[in-house]
Amino acid sequence: MKDHFIENVEFKNFKCFQELQVKNLRRVNLISGKNNIGKTSFMEGLELFLSSKDIYEVLGSLYKMIRRRQYNYRQSSKYLEFDVIYQNNSTMEINSQNSKLKIEYFDEFIKKTDTQNRMIEHIDVPSVVNQNLFGEDDLIVTHEPALKITLFGEERVVPLERIISERVGLIKRNTEAKATINYVSSSTTDEKEIAIYYGRLVDINKEKYLDESLSLFDENIVALKQKVTERDVVLKLALKDRATPILLSSLGEGINRYIAILCAIWASKDGYLFIDEIENGIHYTNYKKLWKIIFEASKMANCQIFTTTHSKECIEAFNEVNQEDEGIYLEFYRNQKNGLIVVKERGNEQLEYALTHNSEIRG
Repeated sequence: MKDHFIENVEFKNFKCFQELQVKNLRRVNLISGKNNIGKTSFMEGLELFLSSKDIYEVLGSLYKMIRRRQYNYRQSSKYLEFDVIYQNNSTMEINSQNSKLKIEYFDEFIKKTDTQNRMIEHIDVPSVVNQNLFGEDDLIVTHEPALKITLFGEERVVPLERIISERVGLIKRNTEAKATINYVSSSTTDEKEIAIYYGRLVDINKEKYLDESLSLFDENIVALKQKVTERDVVLKLALKDRATPILLSSLGEGINRYIAILCAIWASKDGYLFIDEIENGIHYTNYKKLWKIIFEASKMANCQIFTTTHSKECIEAFNEVNQEDEGIYLEFYRNQKNGLIVVKERGNEQLEYALTHNSEIRG
């Protein structure tokens, strides 16, 4: 296991998880289970944790996570709701390998102001009132909610409005630290995003590897091409039976997804990649090809992958390819006694036994 790979993680009061522990994570991690059982939430929590190198990045990562999910359902609305903490709790934690991210929610916060009633840097929670740290003239109690974020022993309180509004643009971003953490959603990937992934692939001189991988998926494909226009970048494919390249969009969702995944692996070199519902748009006869290239490319790129699926055929193909036990299958389900979500971990041999002995594998 590479040093940067995450091996174990614990969630407390994060989204649908009251408490969840997952151990023995591998380089390639396939997550399955019934609908609304926490598969995507698990990946979102890991992405939030791994992309947060300092408190400012926690703010940006929270906004990105909330917006990506909620915007898909209300594209005409700018309204976002903070729905990260489990039920009626006020504190959530994500812990892994001696690191902890803690987020506390407060209904109101206190601002320290100067003599002209202008807010200065200090922001704190209502407990400050009882500590008598400031004179009464220096305190303004508002009824706006706030978050107290603790990471690596550092604490900061931030008005919630700053996270779920467009004012998040004021937050400092460390894009270099986050460059190797990427997320491929369950929907068709926008070509602009693929072009960005491909640009990173060009930087590390892996275009030939991508083209060879594409030919394994479809032997008629020669290469991926980029055409730069005045306003955009257009992706095209060179084909054996065509004199000129054709638009990527003309070949359907399957090839779009395959290219997005391959480019994203190399864009996540020495980092992490999250793929939601990996099978979307890809015919089941190509699952084995897809997994072969994922295992190979993730090893070459030193990239740890987390992906969800609803397909039993996809799980079977995963296990056929996972001969060296470099991957693990994680099945999420709800404990019938206490109603909590738990996870069952199956290595290659365990999953093979379950698949061949009529065990219920939830695709």
